[in-house]
Amino acid sequence: MKPNKKLHLNLIASLIITAFTFSACAGGSETVSQTNNDLGKQVFMQKCATCHSLEEDQTIVGPALPHIATIAETRLPDKSAQEYIEAMLVDPTTFDLEDYPNVMPQNMKGQITTEEYTALVDYLMTLK
Repeated sequence: MKPNKKLHLNLIASLIITAFTFSACAGGSETVSQTNNDLGKQVFMQKCATCHSLEEDQTIVGPALPHIATIAETRLPDKSAQEYIEAMLVDPTTFDLEDYPNVMPQNMKGQITTEEYTALVDYLMTLK
């Protein structure tokens, strides 16, 4: 093999190894997921916790949400849990929750950033 070609192959191999090393050290998607989960919880605490508890038997104004992802799976047969949660955040009047007053803000999606909305939905989906 010619010296320039060998040097070139060694350089490429070094770059590949370096890239794998940095991606492993960065924590990958787990770090992003944890950051997203932290943001979602922060949004929940700022925007939702005034009316919704995460404690099983504690009602403030609206229903407690410690298992909202599990409950949401059973609400509508033709919708996923995530679709139900998203629908509730956009237009809570869509669904009649008999035991609770309908005082939830309309279009929560329009009141927070797209990043916050996505993080909030993702966080609520962890509450099983």
